[in-house]
Amino acid sequence: MQYQGDYAEDATVYIMFNTFTSNDPSASSTITDFINTDVHIHKDDGLTQRNNAAGITVSVDFDGITGSHMIKIDTSNDTVGGFWVTGSDYFVRIEGGTVDGATGGINAVVGHFSIENRYNAIVDYDPPTKAEMDTGFAAVPTVTEIQAEMEENGASILDSIRDLLPGSTMAAATDIPAMVGTNNAALASVVGALTDGAADGDPTTAETLMQYIKQLINIMVGTAGVVAFPVEAAPGNGVSLAEVIRAIHADVTGLNGSAMIGTNSAALATVCTEARLVQLAEANLPTDIAAIPTVMVGTNNAATETKQDIMDTNIDQIETAVITNAAGTDIAADIIALKAVADAIQAITDALPNSGALTIDSVAFDAAMTQILSYVSGKIVKTSDAYEYKKRDNTTKAFTNTAAAAQRTRS
Repeated sequence: MQYQGDYAEDATVYIMFNTFTSNDPSASSTITDFINTDVHIHKDDGLTQRNNAAGITVSVDFDGITGSHMIKIDTSNDTVGGFWVTGSDYFVRIEGGTVDGATGGINAVVGHFSIENRYNAIVDYDPPTKAEMDTGFAAVPTVTEIQAEMEENGASILDSIRDLLPGSTMAAATDIPAMVGTNNAALASVVGALTDGAADGDPTTAETLMQYIKQLINIMVGTAGVVAFPVEAAPGNGVSLAEVIRAIHADVTGLNGSAMIGTNSAALATVCTEARLVQLAEANLPTDIAAIPTVMVGTNNAATETKQDIMDTNIDQIETAVITNAAGTDIAADIIALKAVADAIQAITDALPNSGALTIDSVAFDAAMTQILSYVSGKIVKTSDAYEYKKRDNTTKAFTNTAAAAQRTRS
């Protein structure tokens, strides 16, 4: 059962319900032996039911649909007097009829509705007609009439306005509290007048709001501009924007000129010359690039790598001969022997007289040097009664020493 709604008095109510078989699952089934006298209606919780066919119409298998049925109730039918009244609920029940062969008939509540029991009074609102509205509007004064009334009765209108302002006990305009509206001396002294001149410099308690507004306009776009621009200062607390702008201006002045700024030193000027710039010009770059060798010159080239290996080998040999080998069979040993000879010569020359010219026989000196070198570095071969000193090749005899063994410095 479902609630059909709240109806106006004398309305027609339509209730649909369905019937099914007793099978599981069930299916829609028609109802037989069902007529309008099988409809019973209870008002509110009363036990007296309306069981009268007057105003009741039933349609079995409504619209040809098996198992769907309709009950139509005309509440304007007052055959049963005093039954249909406003402010009551009605419950519709069927009693009788056969469904799926069930005997004894069916008892089931199939609907519920009310008559103006949940009623909104606006439904019965009767708006005024045009003629009534024209008559009502005719009593409203026109703009001209209102204006004439205000001119004629201005004092009474002012009284009404006073009543609406704060403090309903005001007796005159002078009783209006301070700062109400804009036509007030106190507010005017703060805002100022359009004729006030622009302020300049730091804020004070003497200038008006209008003066400060004009000052801002002058700073932004006005012809007067900043009357006294402050000196430059680095950004920081207590520094104005104008001071920072002045500092930026000082830093960038001249950057768009021809002279070098910040790098204008003699050393740089001698390097960055017009000739150098011509060499770096776009027209010269292809020629410079074409001059770059196409064959790699360095350590990543096969030919260069071979030469590098040879140089490394030679350097190793020189290092071994000159620096690391002191056994007397290489250049290092010769240098050591030569140093000893030089020391001996130094000792002889130191013993010579300091006066007079010294004449040296070059042939004799060479022979002497050969003997000395053979003596200090050549091979010594012992014979029966002497020693043969070989030259540095250890084959050619340099000289024979017959001195006793005790007299020789080498043995």
